[in-house]
Amino acid sequence: MQYVDFKNDILSLLNMASIPLNEFKVLEHPNKEDGLYFEKRGNLYIYGYCERGNKQIKCQTENICELEYYVLKDIVVNFSIDYEIKNRVWYKDSRRIWMNVALKYIGKIDKDYYDALKKEFDEILVLAPYDDFCCVQVNILKRLYNVLNQEKIGYNLANMQLKRKIKKIKAQIKKASDADLLVDLSVISNLVLQTKDLYNYVSSNKDLRFVGKEFLDELEIIVREGTILTASNTRDGGNTGDARSGDGSVC
Repeated sequence: MQYVDFKNDILSLLNMASIPLNEFKVLEHPNKEDGLYFEKRGNLYIYGYCERGNKQIKCQTENICELEYYVLKDIVVNFSIDYEIKNRVWYKDSRRIWMNVALKYIGKIDKDYYDALKKEFDEILVLAPYDDFCCVQVNILKRLYNVLNQEKIGYNLANMQLKRKIKKIKAQIKKASDADLLVDLSVISNLVLQTKDLYNYVSSNKDLRFVGKEFLDELEIIVREGTILTASNTRDGGNTGDARSGDGSVC
């Protein structure tokens, strides 16, 4: 099978699953452009990735169906992760959504491919089970950082004390992130207290009306959720699991 035939087969299967055809980004053999490529060497079919002239083989086989599975798996998983990002549920391990979406789409293409992908996902979840709690912790602090980093806040910091409070919280979140401590209970508890202090300071200061109701509402929600989170965590005996994603988690 040549590249044109292979490409047409993949596009036909993507169409069957209602996946946009532009999700197929595999080029014909490695070239000057970085990216995924298809190559045929004798009886061997190769699916790989080329970056700055360095080739990394993702699949090398004489079985075209096996190669087809690897290509479709990458397309379906990437498409499903994009879906999850656009439809994020902050209080769930993101894999709950994108893994299920990926299985749904690949199931429309081929049952054997569905079984193979499900087996891969099951093996990942044995090593790194769903951890909704970890994701709640990380996402609360990400949301807090994003709220404090809003452009309109940056341009309106007329009050130096407010500026110092915001700068301090952002610096602590950045430090915790760099040290992989975003799920440390004491870090979260301390940041929740500082956020509560920031909320009280802004809401009680008439000179800070420019900050806006939306900003205060976001702070209030984060304080409330963070307080509930740390309280329930303390009752359960604490949970400071690792939020890094090297084990397959994408919290």
